[in-house]
Amino acid sequence: MHNVTIQVEGYHDRAFLSGWFLHRGWLDPGKVPSGRVPVRNPVTAKPVTGGRFAFVAPSGSTFVEVAPNQGDTSLLAILDVKRLIPPEPDELVVVLDVDDEDRNSGITRREQSFGDLLARSGVEVAREGAGWRLSSGVLVHLALWSCDGEHCDGVPAQHTLERIICTAIARAHPARASAVQAWLDGRPAAPPGRSPKEHSWSYMAGWHAGLGCDAFLTNLWDDPGIAAALEESLAASSLDTIIRGFE
Repeated sequence: MHNVTIQVEGYHDRAFLSGWFLHRGWLDPGKVPSGRVPVRNPVTAKPVTGGRFAFVAPSGSTFVEVAPNQGDTSLLAILDVKRLIPPEPDELVVVLDVDDEDRNSGITRREQSFGDLLARSGVEVAREGAGWRLSSGVLVHLALWSCDGEHCDGVPAQHTLERIICTAIARAHPARASAVQAWLDGRPAAPPGRSPKEHSWSYMAGWHAGLGCDAFLTNLWDDPGIAAALEESLAASSLDTIIRGFE
């Protein structure tokens, strides 16, 4: 079985990816009819702990652990590629927000800085396709949250996971996007600027307040219109390509 680790910026990324994996037909090995049971990585025999979520590909060919961090700075700081030796893991995927209103320049900046990080690691690294092959044999991928398309009401300008989510909701439910934009524009004494989370949490508060943050992000896929819009946005992403390779 192929062993993969996906490092994400935080728990919200983990929740969104959980919904995406389950929507694609991946299995949650910790879920049983009576509730939940502890999970061990079948390749390493190590317990899946520390906030990590585990998934098994529909074909049974790949075991994935999704590991949340405390933001991109924290994630990159703990990325010690010297200790990565197959099968722990065979492949590593690092998922980051582009964090820029200019999608192309933001992607270029992220890719260059990540490549520089690997180059400074002291490990021999060679480009392989869109990824990097370490001398240990581990293949490293960088996947970036961004969303193509024109900016519209109810959607943050900055390219992040939240932009993907808000764009999908706006496409599926335009009236909600207009309402969110009117709410954001009409707030008294609103803080300067518009953070992406101000947009995404407005949708949660308006239509999914009973779920809570994690469940809101996981259950987005239960709405057929939102799910279709998310699939359209993500179909062209590098992460979609990577995941399909694991399936």
